[in-house]
Amino acid sequence: MIYLGAAILNVEGEYYFNDRWSGNLEYQYAWWHKRPAFFYRLAAGGPEVRYWFSEKDFFHGHFVGAYVGVGLYEFMFKRNLGLQGEFYIASGISYGYTMPIGRRMHMEFSLGVGYMMTPYRQYYYNAGCYVYQQTKKYTYFGPTKAKVSLIWPLFSWRKRLPR
Repeated sequence: MIYLGAAILNVEGEYYFNDRWSGNLEYQYAWWHKRPAFFYRLAAGGPEVRYWFSEKDFFHGHFVGAYVGVGLYEFMFKRNLGLQGEFYIASGISYGYTMPIGRRMHMEFSLGVGYMMTPYRQYYYNAGCYVYQQTKKYTYFGPTKAKVSLIWPLFSWRKRLPR
């Protein structure tokens, strides 16, 4: 839902491969531009491995995870400053909670804390040209992932209890 507010297409799939473990793969894409003063480009994605605390049902309750994200980006909101990153990488640990909000719909809340690193170029627009200024490197430690997601399961995921 956060991605929707930022006009970013987000597709995600998750698969249970054990009673309490799941693997998740997500992809985000936005390629908006209105030349010459506005660019908003992003292509990113990455895997996450999750451990679920619930023993009753798949994809319900609390979980912790480890994730890695990579991507490309370019932002220019005014003519006087643009940022273009060829590559970024972020990794960390996440905590989340998933709850049912209907018979076939779930809601997930998730927050990840970790490390992010990216080299990027600064530029500005002048007389019909994009003028390079400098290359910088940005590193960050703190929240790197926040999600509020509506989930529609494709299959029924009730665990079968042993008899």
